[in-house]
Parts: sequence; structure tokens; C-alpha cells
Amino acid sequence: MSALHGISSLFGLLCFDEGVEPRPYQDTRGYWTVGIGHNIDANGIPAWLAFELGMGWESYSHANTDQLVAALKSSPLSNSQIDRLYQSDLDTIMPVLSMYDVAGPVRFAALGDMMFNLGISTFQTFTDFLSFVRAGEWARAAQDLRGTLVY
Repeated sequence: MSALHGISSLFGLLCFDEGVEPRPYQDTRGYWTVGIGHNIDANGIPAWLAFELGMGWESYSHANTDQLVAALKSSPLSNSQIDRLYQSDLDTIMPVLSMYDVAGPVRFAALGDMMFNLGISTFQTFTDFLSFVRAGEWARAAQDLRGTLVY
């Protein structure tokens, strides 16, 4: 599998699951989200984006989620900003995601989607599931997820 094909599949899956939203919204669990599933509550926003939204360093460095959401509501993201925010999120998960040698872009996208939505630290708590993935035991990996919120 080429990495590019897997990343393309992940992008398509996330756009389908998350949508592409230039304004912040609360997801199904109440977390503030923007762009392609970027969780503002968990991750804030990158400094480059805050500055493009007109926030100075002092206000950005002390901003809470409500202030970040207010800034995003008053200035929706451009397509370019959405793309760069997604790339920033992808850059965060790729070092961990690339550790899993998966067969094909669909499995790569599914793991990436889980990691993207759960966050790296929570994703890594699925130890039994991940041991099945590493062993290529896909049926057992799927069965292991059935008792979780991911399923």
C-alpha cells in the first residue's frame, strides 16, 4: 500500500464522518469542533491560526475554549485554513499511525479515523485491539472493539 493512497482514504473517510465545517459546532458528544473534525476542546487551535484570526499572543496564550470558539464564529475558516488545520492534525497522528503495518488503505483509514477521533493517548489504551492489529488478526481485532464505544 502506498502511504499516499492510505492518507487519501483517511481524508475521504474523515470528510464523510466529520464533514468540512468552516464554523465551530458541537459534535455528538458536545465537544467544540471545526474544520475536518478538529476538536477545539482537546487541542485548542494552532498559534498560526489564532494569529490569522487576529488574536494577539497575549490573548491567544490565555484563551479558553469559549474565547477560541468566539474568534472562530466571528471569522469562519477559509478552505486553505481548513486544509492546513487538517494537515496539522494529520502530522500529529502520522508518527504513531505509521507504526502499524496495515494491509491496504481501508484498514489504514479505519485506524487513522479511530486515532483522529480518540486522540493518540486514548487510542493507545486499546492494548488488546492493537496487539491483534500488529499480528494481522483482523477478525479478532474487530471482535475486541464490539464492547467499546468505538463500535
